[in-house]
Amino acid sequence: MSNKRIEVKKLFLLAVLLLAPAIFITSCGSLKPDTPYDTCAESAIASRASFFYKGRMFRNINCGIGYTLLSDGSEHSICADPFCQHSDKSCPAWCGDGSSCQIFVNEVDGEFCVWFTVVDVKYDPPPIERKFGIYLYNMSTGKLTEMVSGIDEVIGNFIVLDGHIYYGTSLLHSTGDGSSFANGASRIWSVPKDGGEPVLIYEGLDSETWDGEHDSFELLSSGGGYLYFTNMKAVTAEKAVFRAIPDFSEITQLTEFGTMIFPKVCDGSVYFLREVENVPVTYTREGGNVTFNLTYPVYDIVSASLKTGQTKVIIENVDSMLNTSGVCVENGKIYYCVFSPKYMRTYDYKSYGMTGAADDDTSALRTFDLVVSNDGSVYEYDIATGNTRTALTDSGYNIYNIYGVSDGKILLHGFITDDSRLADIIASLNDPNMSLGNSDYCEYVCRDLEG
Repeated sequence: MSNKRIEVKKLFLLAVLLLAPAIFITSCGSLKPDTPYDTCAESAIASRASFFYKGRMFRNINCGIGYTLLSDGSEHSICADPFCQHSDKSCPAWCGDGSSCQIFVNEVDGEFCVWFTVVDVKYDPPPIERKFGIYLYNMSTGKLTEMVSGIDEVIGNFIVLDGHIYYGTSLLHSTGDGSSFANGASRIWSVPKDGGEPVLIYEGLDSETWDGEHDSFELLSSGGGYLYFTNMKAVTAEKAVFRAIPDFSEITQLTEFGTMIFPKVCDGSVYFLREVENVPVTYTREGGNVTFNLTYPVYDIVSASLKTGQTKVIIENVDSMLNTSGVCVENGKIYYCVFSPKYMRTYDYKSYGMTGAADDDTSALRTFDLVVSNDGSVYEYDIATGNTRTALTDSGYNIYNIYGVSDGKILLHGFITDDSRLADIIASLNDPNMSLGNSDYCEYVCRDLEG
């Protein structure tokens, strides 16, 4: 696919961008063969659904690429046009209808740019048609570049290395009722970022059924002239780490297949969560009239050397609520929460049913149970020394995710555990136009680290 330069014509661009992150088109991810194994250089790390960079956590916000600012938790679009609504494909930050984008961010020579995947969906005329691509937006100039486009297969994550884009795709299979599904990235492609046709360089086992055995590749990183990726076997959900030279003519398996959740690469190792047990926990609803017998998966944090494949358990008994960000590794330290089930709190609220009318016969008094599985504290493990300390005491949240650390601050995502704030949220639901959802009691929050 040729690189089609799209000039974003806008009335006004902000002269000073207080945003950041990026990749300059002419120099992204260029690594020489003698480069040491990955040293956390962002140009060597593959794209992710959320990408933390220089105090900003980039992600898909309402089908457009935006970021949460570490300093105050505020949300922004990468689009610099103050008159843009950021709501459709006229916005350069648009990433597609219902798309879970893959994002890669870097800064080279003062140019701030963001790479991201896009899905373009056409509903009319039927059948539904989806096309996938990879775009590059330069936040300094406001220019959008179409790097890869018109792809029929679902694009997974990608890496930019030595003038090429490497990306995984999965075939779309029809279910017979007009819908479709993709098993996971079972093919890896390469395309010159200065233009050219994609070349299939590696192909795994695919399946025409959702639950059939197939390979699912995830690109992790590049370094030392190699690409690193995982392969997951669908039936067992076990993964192993592999190393390949860029044309994939030489592939080495580095680790045994096993449980590997949310792998991340840093300082020559891959860090991941490994489930070790399901812990039974009994909660009694306030008032003592209802008891819940729940089970929680508990994890270890494990590292595997990209050079030798040797694995070791670093931290035990990690809370399962780290459910989308995985292991947070920053500046040689790992930040995590300890599994510590505390309590269940119960709140009642009025549901106004399907129509929103107070007399709707589907209206009811409903109960919201808040289960707290960690104490809201964050712990810091120093990889070099093996020392552990409390980095944050009781954030006031049941922490779901730890996204990143920068300049003495940490960006968290979790649900509110403060009684007075929750009471206010529940009280606001006595409005026919309101309904309770995760967004009502979950939020991004920034906290200062202790010490």
